[in-house]
Amino acid sequence: MNYKLELKQIVKFPRCRIYRDFIQTLITTKSIRTTGGSFLFYYLVLCSYANYRTSYRRMEHITYTIGPGEWICTVTDLQEWFRCRFQHQALSILRFFEEQNYITYSLLGKNRLVKFKISDWPKDNTVLEYNYPCKKDTGFFFFPIAKVHELIGIGKCSEMDVILDLWIHAVYNDSSVLGSDSGPIVYYRDNTGNPLTSFNELGERWSLSKASVSRLLKKLEEKEYITLISFTGKHGSVIYLNNYLSVMFNISDVMIDKEEIAMKMQLPIHVPEEITIEDSASVSVSETVTDSQITVTKNDSCVPDSHMKFIVQKVAELLDSQGIPCCHCSKTRYILSPLSACKDIFNTFTLNIICPYGNAAYRFELSVSPGDESAQKMPAVAEPSALKGGGIDMANRNTQGFPSPEEDPRFHDTYQFLRRYRDATYSLKVVVHQMEHQFKLQYDNDIDKFLDSIYAAGADLTGSDIEQRAKSIARSNQMLKLLESSIDLLRNNHKHGEQYYWILYYAFLSPQEMKNTDINREFDMMSEIHATANAYWIFDKK
Repeated sequence: MNYKLELKQIVKFPRCRIYRDFIQTLITTKSIRTTGGSFLFYYLVLCSYANYRTSYRRMEHITYTIGPGEWICTVTDLQEWFRCRFQHQALSILRFFEEQNYITYSLLGKNRLVKFKISDWPKDNTVLEYNYPCKKDTGFFFFPIAKVHELIGIGKCSEMDVILDLWIHAVYNDSSVLGSDSGPIVYYRDNTGNPLTSFNELGERWSLSKASVSRLLKKLEEKEYITLISFTGKHGSVIYLNNYLSVMFNISDVMIDKEEIAMKMQLPIHVPEEITIEDSASVSVSETVTDSQITVTKNDSCVPDSHMKFIVQKVAELLDSQGIPCCHCSKTRYILSPLSACKDIFNTFTLNIICPYGNAAYRFELSVSPGDESAQKMPAVAEPSALKGGGIDMANRNTQGFPSPEEDPRFHDTYQFLRRYRDATYSLKVVVHQMEHQFKLQYDNDIDKFLDSIYAAGADLTGSDIEQRAKSIARSNQMLKLLESSIDLLRNNHKHGEQYYWILYYAFLSPQEMKNTDINREFDMMSEIHATANAYWIFDKK
């Protein structure tokens, strides 16, 4: 008998790369508090100033030799870095690190200077053998992940400690971690491959209450450090880091779409218990897709046909919100065919979406697995479902049968999108320029209209980095076009459309961000809508 053997090495990176300019930015960011008891931020500050080769520094008319992992500075500098009110507080932090064997230090120059050394610096960082000054605002150093867990567990985390903990545990484009291909996601390496976490778990990790975690993450999201995506019920939340790619890899950051992430998180779909094979024809969860449009091929699946039709309807709603027009047509046909035999654990289907007018058909792979026994005893049967290898977020319905706006998969935070419109437009133009240059170097072919001609160029992009980035550009461009078309609809059809358009334009859409005084000056030049200037001023103040 022949066997096919596949051997895959499980790789865990014990260290994380930390850029010095990132630490310098955090030191000067006064809006994020550093008061806490975990000391992660303080230790990373010391590491960011440590030498990676031998150099010399002259202070108070004396030249000091500074070896790898060492640095010398004034106590006043240390007080400023740690944001301590008194110098003895900064020195007490050094004493704590010395007691924990993290560093050694000594006071020099009548206790005005302090020289410290990171104890295990050569273990995690390469020591260069030649002498030369070391810059403190460029380059990077490696920091062990195990030490993060040690410092986080010491005491209550400060806001700065939380940011660094999230940053160090970010994962990008790792096939073993769900959702990491869409952006840098926070994953605490629990060997599950699922980055979903709850406020309770984060509170235990950071020694904070659930309410404090909620307030802190909301603050970080408002300051655009993170993108928090919370799912309904007890599914948990995922955290994406903003500006991570530009700092770590010097490439453009990506936009995070909640619906796209939901399709990859393998979240459960709750099918009402009262739906049976007999009465499935009278139950419909979608106003657009009816049971008559859905065909389920006969198979031995352990998931009933009525439940599969319910799942297909939810898939159609989600794809409709993603911009697939056929899913909004009442004449579209949905054909579900099995790809694998039922094993009571995992079922794979092919979902074909057929347009009656001969337009392009869509084909998806749908994976469904029944929930456990404990879930089946609940009022709703949980069936984790995955579309194209991911998952579908179906909101829990309220007692009236209508979801709240936040539970509806078509829900978008329009205000947040408008706030980031300028950054998104600029980033899109930059990344298209970069891709045009990369495409020309790789295939020796100029492209004037990037998205339209990248396939007409005749190059095979399957599986390449260009293909993945092109798809990301197309999704971002589609979201921007949707916003622009909505604003044009408001401008051309609403009775106050012209006034509302100019308010939105100067507030969010103009290439340069304007202040209230600039907006008022522009409205002074437009007498027909002068009164709306005060309206926006009030809106901005609120």
